Amino acid sequence: MNRGALYIATKSEHFKRGDYLKMALHSIDSLQKVSKLPITLITNVPCDRDDINVVQVESVNTEKDYTKDKTFYMQHTPYESTIFIDADTEVLEDPESLFGMDYDFRMPQGPKCDYKNSIWYGYWGGYTTCTFLYNKNQTTDLFFERVKETYLQLEKNPNARINRTPQPDHPWAPLNDELAFNRAFKEHSGRLGITIKPLHPRWVGIDPVVRFIDNVAIIHSRDLQAPAEAFAQWTVCDDTIIDDLSLWE
Repeated sequence: MNRGALYIATKSEHFKRGDYLKMALHSIDSLQKVSKLPITLITNVPCDRDDINVVQVESVNTEKDYTKDKTFYMQHTPYESTIFIDADTEVLEDPESLFGMDYDFRMPQGPKCDYKNSIWYGYWGGYTTCTFLYNKNQTTDLFFERVKETYLQLEKNPNARINRTPQPDHPWAPLNDELAFNRAFKEHSGRLGITIKPLHPRWVGIDPVVRFIDNVAIIHSRDLQAPAEAFAQWTVCDDTIIDDLSLWE
């Protein structure tokens, strides 16, 4: 099976929160330390790396939707089976063992948090798109088209982005790839017959999950920089959240 890792790191005049190409190259370096997977980088910035496959594209980001490139170019993977990795990550473990043909998507669930009161309530039932795997087939090709359609609908209708999850400090869901993916999963996974296999929370890579789980496999750079004391007061609403992690294997 043709396997590989995909990164998307574009530069846009509408989004100036860091140099994503620099972040992606750092993440690629960390992946190469632990894995021999081939790597493709989709970018609109000149890149002279000859040890990876660099694909040049034009950015479709706008002022209000800076994750549009990420959403629209995921489908352009050159691999039959892909692990997508966010640019701003540190990879600590070889993801080779995660690949398989018994799923269309292998996704980690997103943490449900009360950030204001520093409480982790477990997982909200939706998926996070920071790191996930997918197999290229007719089903996933159709789903990626539905994701793009959903994204464009949300772009035109801000009122559709009311946060449906019980997070009072986040009443509005931002327009991003994760929102579009989860709306599309909810609306189309049944009719398309999509098989989604869970990915262990060790591969979520974001706080507060990384603070409570041993042997994390990936960490977002923003969480690498966060001091430990910043999460010292966080609590878990139910200890079984930790105990049940084995169920994700």
